[in-house]
Amino acid sequence: SDAFGFDNPTVLLLTDRKDLDDQIFNTFCNIGMQSVGKATSVADLKERLKNDYGKIITTTIQKFQETDDRGNTVRVYADRNGQRQNIFVREVVENESGEVIKSERRISEDGKNPFGFEVLSKKKNIYVLIDEAHRSQYNLLAAFMRQSLPHAKFVAFTGTPLSKDDKSTLGTFYGGDYLDVYTIKEAVDDGATLPLLYEPGLPEFYIDKEGLNDSFETHFGHESKKRQDKLQKEALKQKKYNESRLEAIAEHLLAHYLERVRADGLKAMLVCENRAMAIAYQKIFCRTRAEGRHDLNTRVVMSFSPKKDPQEYYEYATPAEEAKTASENYKLPFGDESETEKSGKLKYNNDAILIVSDMLLTGYDAPIAGALYLDKSLKEHTLLQALARVNRTRKGKKVGLIVDYYGITDHLIQALEIFSGDIGREEVIADFESEFPKLEQRHALLVQRFRAIKTDRNYDRAKYIDEAVRYLEPMDIRDDFKDLLKAFNESMTIVTPHPFALKYKNDLKLYNEIKLQARNMYPDDDQLTITEEESEKLRRLINEHLEATGVKNLVEEPVSIIDRKKFEEEMSKTLSVESKAKMISNRAKHVIQVNMDRNPDFYKPLAQRLEELIEMHKAQRISQLELFQKVQEEIVKPMEDKERVSEDLGFTARQFAVFNTLGLHCKEEAENLTRQVFEAIEEELRIIDWQDKFAVLKDMEKKMRKVLRGKLEREELRKLLPHLVDVIKKNA
Repeated sequence: SDAFGFDNPTVLLLTDRKDLDDQIFNTFCNIGMQSVGKATSVADLKERLKNDYGKIITTTIQKFQETDDRGNTVRVYADRNGQRQNIFVREVVENESGEVIKSERRISEDGKNPFGFEVLSKKKNIYVLIDEAHRSQYNLLAAFMRQSLPHAKFVAFTGTPLSKDDKSTLGTFYGGDYLDVYTIKEAVDDGATLPLLYEPGLPEFYIDKEGLNDSFETHFGHESKKRQDKLQKEALKQKKYNESRLEAIAEHLLAHYLERVRADGLKAMLVCENRAMAIAYQKIFCRTRAEGRHDLNTRVVMSFSPKKDPQEYYEYATPAEEAKTASENYKLPFGDESETEKSGKLKYNNDAILIVSDMLLTGYDAPIAGALYLDKSLKEHTLLQALARVNRTRKGKKVGLIVDYYGITDHLIQALEIFSGDIGREEVIADFESEFPKLEQRHALLVQRFRAIKTDRNYDRAKYIDEAVRYLEPMDIRDDFKDLLKAFNESMTIVTPHPFALKYKNDLKLYNEIKLQARNMYPDDDQLTITEEESEKLRRLINEHLEATGVKNLVEEPVSIIDRKKFEEEMSKTLSVESKAKMISNRAKHVIQVNMDRNPDFYKPLAQRLEELIEMHKAQRISQLELFQKVQEEIVKPMEDKERVSEDLGFTARQFAVFNTLGLHCKEEAENLTRQVFEAIEEELRIIDWQDKFAVLKDMEKKMRKVLRGKLEREELRKLLPHLVDVIKKNA
């Protein structure tokens, strides 16, 4: 076992919530494992990790923070020539409940330097097992943890992995693939969860287009073209809040619930786009109940903003202090609410429909919930977590029903692709290392933009910010700065939580603070902001000229989401051409983006053509249907055929990438030359860490030059050789 580093290991069980930490620790204790320790504080965690004895420790990620000698979490303002200065620092003490306490103080000149990242253990047999790994693992806090345990091995557990450009669970944990996948189908087959049936319900509208256009012109015709475009987009959003739309959905929902859910003694949840929509639905349910159209109890559970919320929020929603009790009571069966257990606890609860926006969508188990009504845009892991509210088993409950009024079918198809485990390493973001030079370059360009300012940004932060904000007064300079900062922020998001990102964290905060102050200083940046008054006008216009005529069921029978491929086939019939074109374009763009580095000469032409097609559609030179067909034929099909072509040639992914590059220069001989190139560099590729050895890379160039000499012009060959080496490295 020594060879694998298992000898007397330390196992760290990590979560991001105190209640989960308590649960895991108590589980170990309950099964008799008394040797398990729980880190109770930052200092306690340090002490437990410092000695070399093997052990099991449970803790939360919040305990990995930059701290001073008193255990306060510290954010540093300045750093001059690599040395910390006697400066004001901001202390941010954050507990596991998310409460943040801030204060400022001055570090004394002769005081102990509390900064820097302390290495807590250099042991190579530390294993960090991370629960709920789709959360909290993409920020600077996770980077602090990795810096503190430089040789630790990280193993992630998640029910809803992320797979997107800036956050990827596979990418973050360096996986070639998932170690193990327990799919939704397996969980259903085992009886651990119930099947989920999905039915999209599309609200239908009558729109008085002429009247709407006239009213819009009357109210907003004097605005600039940019402002009018922004207002029209806002008007489309307001369509979701149209009163007749909500009335039509509420009517359909009540009929569906009484017929399909209530009869089995089950309850339902309604998920709304925001709190305002939740209150709007509750008002409809209360009014229709008073009119005798139903006898159901409905309840809103949401958070409050005391200084901003209108009075009606307090009239129609559950008071904050009662929310926890109400959500627990909801889990009880229907019955006589006056009956109690011997302990005094309630036996029954008659709340039939729980109305929420953001609360109770994760970690809330209510097996009595049999249907989830969606009127909110949810994606990826948040969508999957919401669906899981109704797949919990209960006696007599056979399925969980999902009724979609918002139109998230394409989001659900994408989420199921991730959840099925079919998405592998090649379909997630490139390795962190490939982003490092991009981050360095973007940071350098951002700093260079302010080269006219002579104040040291690390030594005198406040003065630097003040001068930078004034420097940004010309709009062209301000626009350039915003573009540079956006690119820098994107790279930081992708690279974090790798410790490489930590050296840029102070500048990340600095330049985003400059952006914030510049926005306050130059209000013209907000000229496109829509005021509350304008939003209200748009809402009135939509209500006057748009009327919902009902809800149309898009499928004859609800569709099971257990078999992803069958679900996708079935639901693709219901998608509009516009949705199909958007979905297929986004997927193609994502696949191209994550594979561009590995096979640039195959994917670059596809990327260019995809952008051309999208621009042609924007310019109305091709229709939505033509865009869909052309993307399918010219972009997706070549990508799908790639594996078959590579297989027919007998090439690995690395060889196929070189083949595509050589094909641009000597098409007829590309196959034969690819084989000769790899025969020539066979020895170099067997050398351990060849990609990091300059001499080996130069030898590879020399050998490839011999193979390709006479096939290309001398200058062309000189430029091609380092590119070929780079392509081979990217496919190592």
